[in-house]
Amino acid sequence: MAHNNRHILETPIEYLKGVGPQRGEILRKELQLQTFGDVLSFFPFRYIDRSSLIQIQQINQENSWVQFIAQPIFSEVLGDGRSKRLVTTVRDQTGRLELVWFKGISWMEKLMNEGGYFLIYGKVTRFNNTWTISHPDVERLEQQTPEQFPPFHPVYSSTEKLKSRGINNRVFSKMVQHLMGQLQPHDVLEILPKPILAQYHLMLRHDAYKQLHFPVNLELLEAARFRMKFEELLILQFGICKLKLQHQAQPGFIFSQVGDYFNLFYKNYLPFELTDDQKTVLREIRQNTQTGFQMNRLLQGDVGSGKTIVALLCMLLALDNNFQACLMAPTEILAQQHYAGISDLLKDMPIRVAYLSGT
Repeated sequence: MAHNNRHILETPIEYLKGVGPQRGEILRKELQLQTFGDVLSFFPFRYIDRSSLIQIQQINQENSWVQFIAQPIFSEVLGDGRSKRLVTTVRDQTGRLELVWFKGISWMEKLMNEGGYFLIYGKVTRFNNTWTISHPDVERLEQQTPEQFPPFHPVYSSTEKLKSRGINNRVFSKMVQHLMGQLQPHDVLEILPKPILAQYHLMLRHDAYKQLHFPVNLELLEAARFRMKFEELLILQFGICKLKLQHQAQPGFIFSQVGDYFNLFYKNYLPFELTDDQKTVLREIRQNTQTGFQMNRLLQGDVGSGKTIVALLCMLLALDNNFQACLMAPTEILAQQHYAGISDLLKDMPIRVAYLSGT
């Protein structure tokens, strides 16, 4: 491996066993995988339960997902243009079935013609009174039984270009296996404090990566997912807290008084009695505007729950403290509606309401 002083997860992807310069280049372009660390964080999107195997004669339900072991006995390319397809008949000791590919025909035809036993997984349909699977996951076996594999087989996102270059799911899975074999627990930095790990019974980071790629059982897989989701949400929460602290560090204007504009509208022109929730949020906003820090608040409510009235009262509070106020809307139509509605509400008050458009 190049660059002994480089951390292993920063190593360029072409140095990983089974990759090399050409595969490294296409993995960069197709999946944006640059380093060993990128490969480690490229998780499977689903898993095939290898412990569940059937025989072809046991297939009895259309659109069901099945897994079995069979041998290719005959392949042919049919049709032209868009209807061009590879049809391969496979068999086991109990029956036959057809596999169909509309893409990646040439390399799949070569693989099927090599013969041998294949682990086949896919959704079966009935066509011309024959069970058929379109674009199945196929994996060549060294022997007739898949005992040499772990029970849960990872399935990674891919592209047709990768498959056409021979980088199928089996090849990618082998790459990850080589990577996991090279990593020591200290290579995957644990970023959560021990008290947090203990309090929430979290799996260690190194173990979580291992179980997400090659889970031993469903319980450990769920524990690994929980660990990584917890980590992701915690980091997100830290980011939000950091932004909040940055906002609080910025000085804001103080609204020291509730004056004539607010009181006149509230007493004489408010079209309905405020709800308890609206009164509560107004009190909180009033407190925010007296802190001297920038307010950063989300007011949430259903359509028609009175968010606009709360916003208008806040604007009147700004006017009472010798500031102008602006209500921004995401669309021009909504801005026009607010302009018309607020103009009507304030028509008897000495306040100028204006409309400003970006067009």
